[in-house]
Amino acid sequence: MVSGCVTDSAWSYGPISRYAMTLIYRRMTRKRFIGVFPACAEFAAKLAHPLLDNIDAVHWSQTARVLRIGGLYAERLLEGTYGEGAERIAHALVEDYPDHNYFLDIEEAQRDGLRVEELPNDT
Repeated sequence: MVSGCVTDSAWSYGPISRYAMTLIYRRMTRKRFIGVFPACAEFAAKLAHPLLDNIDAVHWSQTARVLRIGGLYAERLLEGTYGEGAERIAHALVEDYPDHNYFLDIEEAQRDGLRVEELPNDT
């Protein structure tokens, strides 16, 4: 059984990966890729080694599956109202927010493509 915080494992890898790619890109600037590749490969291996040593592949697979199922379900729910935009909206809701407790305000909802309206103050 997968725990309630199944996305924690997937979310922990994303920022590390983006940071590593940013550092690699900065090192490559104004240099030929072939000349900088060995240093980048060594850096990536050293960065990933502790993380990969502690990954439970079964748990990682379960996490990825739950996220994929959630995205497909969200897409189906949104399809009737948003048509072609349902896939993009579902992706934003599943991938851009860490969990169900994350507050989604009107501006963010509109930016993600949802049609929302503010309720009057007397409700």
